[in-house]
Amino acid sequence: MSAEHVVRVAAVQTAAKVGDLAGNLAQAETLATEALERGARIVALPEFFTTPCFVHPRVRDAIVATENPAREMLLRLARRYRAYVGGSMLTRRDGDVYNTYCLAGPDGSVQTHDKDLPTMWENAFYVAGSDDGVVETDFGATGLAVCWELIRWRTVKRFAGRIRYAI
Repeated sequence: MSAEHVVRVAAVQTAAKVGDLAGNLAQAETLATEALERGARIVALPEFFTTPCFVHPRVRDAIVATENPAREMLLRLARRYRAYVGGSMLTRRDGDVYNTYCLAGPDGSVQTHDKDLPTMWENAFYVAGSDDGVVETDFGATGLAVCWELIRWRTVKRFAGRIRYAI
């Protein structure tokens, strides 16, 4: 494989605190910036990087609207470093909450995917999404999948013959 076909990808692990949106965003931005400055062209933040999601009343403190500070941080980093930066967060729209993966691109776009099936206790916090999770990037058609979607048959069926990469 030639050097022009190599893409540096970073998977960032945070130590988020339940309900602490501002603190979790600051930590995620610091770690993502470090990865981007080391040459990553794609940075994947964790599922629920805005707050851990477990049975706790403060989880609801970090549910955000579609336009929100986490999305703005992803956009800022993607534009500044000419990269893709993404992660999932609990978002509220049309009266429901979704586990939405947001992928910000270097062109200022944000493409999203709502997790298709809440897992176990997650049903207490959000509803299932229905989009196919296939988005376009500079690297070709890309499938966005969150957590257990990566091991489910319906995800393979959705992506089969349609994507080059999965995030």
